[in-house]
Amino acid sequence: MDQIFRFKTSRGRDAISFNGYSYRLDRRSASGDLFWRCLTNGCRGRLQTDEEMNQPVVRGADHSHPSSIEDGMIRVAYTRMRERAVAETTPIPQIYQEEANRLASLEAASAMLPVLQSIDTALYRARRQCLPPLPDDRDIDILEYLKEVGRIIADRMS
Repeated sequence: MDQIFRFKTSRGRDAISFNGYSYRLDRRSASGDLFWRCLTNGCRGRLQTDEEMNQPVVRGADHSHPSSIEDGMIRVAYTRMRERAVAETTPIPQIYQEEANRLASLEAASAMLPVLQSIDTALYRARRQCLPPLPDDRDIDILEYLKEVGRIIADRMS
C-alpha cells in the first residue's frame, strides 16, 4: 500500500501527497470520510480516505498532469521547515540545511528543492507571526533616568 504524507498548503490548509499527486481537503462527510481534490489548477483528480487516512480510494476523473513523487516530498519538507521555523529558535538557514540533508537520498527531490533565498522570506514571516508585536511607543522618561544615574554615580564617589 502506498504511503500518505500530510502537509499544509501555503494558506495553512490540510493537504496530502499520495501516489505522486498532491491533494487538498475538499470536504468531510457525516460518516467521517475525507474527500480530497488535486492541488493542480484545473485538474479533476479526487481521492477519498477515512479519518485515519487508511484505505485511500481514487475517485472522479484521471489527473490532467503527470505524477511527481518528488513534488510531494518537497511539499512535505517545506511544511516541516515552516513548522520548525515557528516552533524552534534554530536559525532559518540551519533548518533549511537539515531538511535539505533529509532529501539528499532522493536525488531528484533534492535537485527540485528551491534555494534558501527563494523561501527564506516565507519562513521568517511564519516565525514573525507567532511572536508578540513590538510596542508602538516607548514611554521612557530620559530625564528621570539620567537623574537616577547621576545619583548612583554621586553615591559611588562619596
